[in-house]
Amino acid sequence: MRRVGFLACFVAVVSVVAPIGAQGRPDLSGRWVVAADRGSTPESMAALGSTVTISQSANSITIEGTVIWFRFGSRTADAQGGPREREITRPIAYTVDGVERELPQPLTAVPDRRARSASVTPTSRTYLAAWTGPRLVIMTRDAVQLTRGNEPPYLVKRVIRRALSIDAEGSLIVDSLLVSDPIPEAFFFGAPARQDSPVPIRTVYRKAS
Repeated sequence: MRRVGFLACFVAVVSVVAPIGAQGRPDLSGRWVVAADRGSTPESMAALGSTVTISQSANSITIEGTVIWFRFGSRTADAQGGPREREITRPIAYTVDGVERELPQPLTAVPDRRARSASVTPTSRTYLAAWTGPRLVIMTRDAVQLTRGNEPPYLVKRVIRRALSIDAEGSLIVDSLLVSDPIPEAFFFGAPARQDSPVPIRTVYRKAS
């Protein structure tokens, strides 16, 4: 009897708490721009780019942010004076149900004669998206194959955690952390390898007018 009574109480508590959690989910929809005056850290980086557009429904969310695409093969600007990296804006749709799913591969690199000696090839990409109270957490796991010249390819695995929420002022808060396998210095043409300790990124966005 005690066991039946405990289970009945547990079911009653769950039935009360579950609707409250669902109702407490914020609406992340809209077009957002970085609010430089609201404490983003580090100031030089943005978790989803300088501008992000979000569409949200009951069990899915589409985030149109910015992907940084690096060019290998040159440490300086290209012949036209452009940077070694460029930004690509693309929408990504997530099913928010706590189930790990495959994520579409990122855009294919544009052929560049200056980058023949090095290439980056995505090999796998999955994500898991779920609400944890008023916060949407998206875990992305991917792997890329680094190749340079005739050297054996090097596989790098990464985990990216992003948490999205709305604060009391109505700002969109995105907390991001990327943890990656170390990359050999040789791949960067003798330059120091970019494998420092993970740096948390917190970006504050305001609704675009």
